[in-house]
Amino acid sequence: MTEFEPFTPPTQPHPARPPKGLDHPTPAPAARGDGSHVDADPRTLHVAVVRAIDDIRLVAAASTRGALLAPLAVYVERCADAQLAPESAERVRRLLRAGHLDTAISLYFACVGDRWDEEWLDIREVDLAS
Repeated sequence: MTEFEPFTPPTQPHPARPPKGLDHPTPAPAARGDGSHVDADPRTLHVAVVRAIDDIRLVAAASTRGALLAPLAVYVERCADAQLAPESAERVRRLLRAGHLDTAISLYFACVGDRWDEEWLDIREVDLAS
């Protein structure tokens, strides 16, 4: 099981960029795209679960859906070579390097299962006020 550092929202906006490496997840911008997290509803938690037929591979949570991109991009970067066909893995890596995290994540989950075990990404909003 992969461990990730807890996400801490940045104090100032930053441009979207791909992860620097496996050990340094990069915070992703908020869903509205300006890098701020002021639009986050403190009563809502966004949770992503990556599951396979036999286990849970990743659980990540953040205050915005956009903030989930960083841990998901690190997971995709870490698993692409082992789980995807070589040409698909290369396309995912190129998208990550170009900063297209959402597209890279979508491509990974569209292609995973063609070579080895299938995986599914489930993203939910949890209402903490209930």
